[in-house]
Amino acid sequence: MENWGIPYAVELYFLALAGPLVAGALMTLAGYHGAPRHPVNRMYVGFAAGGVVGAVLLYATSFVATPGVLAVVGAPVLFLGVVGAAVLAFSASPWREFVSWWADDQQERQERQERQDRQDRQGRSPGPGRGPGTRPDGAGGAGA
Repeated sequence: MENWGIPYAVELYFLALAGPLVAGALMTLAGYHGAPRHPVNRMYVGFAAGGVVGAVLLYATSFVATPGVLAVVGAPVLFLGVVGAAVLAFSASPWREFVSWWADDQQERQERQERQDRQDRQGRSPGPGRGPGTRPDGAGGAGA
């Protein structure tokens, strides 16, 4: 196979292709993205393994005389593995924790506002213009 003057071009290509899949699967198994036995994480590891198997099959096509069967099997397995792992990585809830800080901050702000409104209705927090010595019509007040 011609490598366009770059030594080990094919090896570098498949290493760059399979490297992120292997790294993501190992990090998932180590518990970086939630419980390793969580069904979504197990599916991610399965898809990543499929992607690596497909990459190895396509890599092997450079060494056999008739690469047809390897290419026919390896390409769809690689595609399904990469796309399946990517869809799970971007949409599954264990992975969503890394980008949910903004939503958590918004929820905290809303809960704080609701708590303040509840205290205002119950009379525990007087708020502006409702302290002792203030008349309902706004006239007078403390120090007037």
